[in-house]
Amino acid sequence: PLRRTKEDEFYLFDDWFTDIETTAVTAKKYGLKPHFFIQSMAFGGTISWWNDRTPTEEDIRLQIYAYLAYGAKGVSHFCYQSPKSNEFFERQSGLFDKGAPTERWFYAQKIHKELKSFEKELVNCSWEKCLRVDSTVADVNELFNCQNGNAFEEFATMQSVETTARCLVGAFKGTDGKESFMLVNVEDTSKKKT
Repeated sequence: PLRRTKEDEFYLFDDWFTDIETTAVTAKKYGLKPHFFIQSMAFGGTISWWNDRTPTEEDIRLQIYAYLAYGAKGVSHFCYQSPKSNEFFERQSGLFDKGAPTERWFYAQKIHKELKSFEKELVNCSWEKCLRVDSTVADVNELFNCQNGNAFEEFATMQSVETTARCLVGAFKGTDGKESFMLVNVEDTSKKKT
């Protein structure tokens, strides 16, 4: 989902959230456990039409937490081990390169350790839905043009969300029927908004 223009401006792939939501809703419908891939490397090399950017720690964190807000039960990194050198992969390696960990491996270790602190809560909850909440600022983002709304009426414990940045609100229910929510800032990390 992490892209850059030829002018080295960063942005998120237009259909990323729609793709995640389609997968999550379909998995829920059929009783499946969704599993997603994290973009852990840039692609493209000298291929001019493919302009993915090198993921930072914040980029990897954004992806993982966004997937969790959509009920992910697992994530894998692509690419974990760098493929043999060729034009497509020449710019970037994955989490391991030539048998040694890259800086992205250390990012992933740090983030996965964070997740352990609330793993029990996530495992014991079922995903209900994810709401895309746009910011109150006028900056329009194509990713949120097809949002599924800010409809919180079905939740007793949360009626609304106000934010200065775009966020996801993952809604979950525990085995005891209690509601819980995961709020994720999904502004492009290159904008440095918190």
